[in-house]
Amino acid sequence: MTASTTDRRLQMRGIEIIGGLVGDAEELFAGTIVCRDATGYIVDGADSAALVFAGIARDAVDNSEGDDGDLSIDLYHRGQFRFAVQGGCDQADVGALVYVKDNNTVAKAADCDERILVGRIAEIVEGSSTEAWIEILPEFELPPEVSERSLFMVEVVGVDTTDFDLDDAAEEYGGTGATFYVSDVLHVHAFTTATAASAGLKVVTTDWTLADGVLTTVGDETATTWAIWFLGHLVRP
Repeated sequence: MTASTTDRRLQMRGIEIIGGLVGDAEELFAGTIVCRDATGYIVDGADSAALVFAGIARDAVDNSEGDDGDLSIDLYHRGQFRFAVQGGCDQADVGALVYVKDNNTVAKAADCDERILVGRIAEIVEGSSTEAWIEILPEFELPPEVSERSLFMVEVVGVDTTDFDLDDAAEEYGGTGATFYVSDVLHVHAFTTATAASAGLKVVTTDWTLADGVLTTVGDETATTWAIWFLGHLVRP
């Protein structure tokens, strides 16, 4: 699917409405997904870093010529809404978490980058393999499967490691099948001994990349122990 550039006919049930202030230069369309940016203003829904899902726009608001907060908007904050699901959906997806893909589309975890949580698939639209009723989760209310954004420190042990495999560490925090979604890396230390002796310390500042929430080394690293400090979410299955 593609992002909407016009108002959309919204199908919904069990709604609750709140208000919000619109960001500068934003044009928002009725019935579309909207987010809150890092400064607290409502912006168009997108799979972009530093956004938090805020709700569904009740009306169109054009602040394209305005500054932050010049206009306000009413948002559907609770309820079930019919949206397209990136990559399709079937009965097995009922209960699955979905995230912002664009202002017109939600996606399961494998089909998006930033994992901006919208809610759960409540019901597959009858006769459809691409649309579902989405039970949206009010802002600041995360389900038990997804932690709040927190500081984590993990240690990954391996020989001549070329990838940070955080799954084992995630399972120690959250049980079998848990995984980390990394948003910001604070420090990465590599040790040349499995015991992480201080004499073997090597501070890695450029030999890793972060993309789509996955932390990966670059080049030929020979450390046997990695100590990683990062901000992120712990996601349980």
